[in-house]
Amino acid sequence: TLSCLGTPPPVEPEEARSVVRVAAAPRRSAVARWAARLGPPVLGAAFAALLALGVATPCMTLRVDMDLLYEHRPSLKAWSGILDALDLPKLLHSEVSVWRCVVALCHWAAQGDLNCVLALVMYALFAVLVPVMDVAALLTAAASRGPADSAMALSRVLRKLSMLDVSIMGTLVVVAALSSMRENGVVIALGRGLLPLLGAELCH
Repeated sequence: TLSCLGTPPPVEPEEARSVVRVAAAPRRSAVARWAARLGPPVLGAAFAALLALGVATPCMTLRVDMDLLYEHRPSLKAWSGILDALDLPKLLHSEVSVWRCVVALCHWAAQGDLNCVLALVMYALFAVLVPVMDVAALLTAAASRGPADSAMALSRVLRKLSMLDVSIMGTLVVVAALSSMRENGVVIALGRGLLPLLGAELCH
């Protein structure tokens, strides 16, 4: 992504620079004009609402299924009295949201963990904040009465840096990769927050 931003565009041939008379664009219908006016703010509002919901709602869950554990590990059935007394399903149950991840990364980064600092930058900045900035730039360009070259240029850069879609795909890959842990009674599944995040990315 960063290397694409540093790649210069190809030089335009001299013969392509000649001035060509272009016919005027056909006049748009009233429906198209209203869609052009209302579309950006509606999509922007939908993006903000879905992103906020997706950030606050758990997108990945972890739980322990004792029945699965005993089914795949019958030898542990003899220890069921001790294991059930430990209440492992309640002890190991966790629901993870983007907001909880960011807060936890801030806490660990403050303790000097450089890996968490990098993860915080990648997740909070590129996966959450950059898409918000991109949508803001697009809304600014749509609301501008004159040329919006600067806003569109900024949006093109931010679009390449946005990693919300990468974050969603990473969640799917992690859940799929850890599905084999069901044999040990550990169930890692997708949470409800993934759908709002996907909707926000579609609006983006």
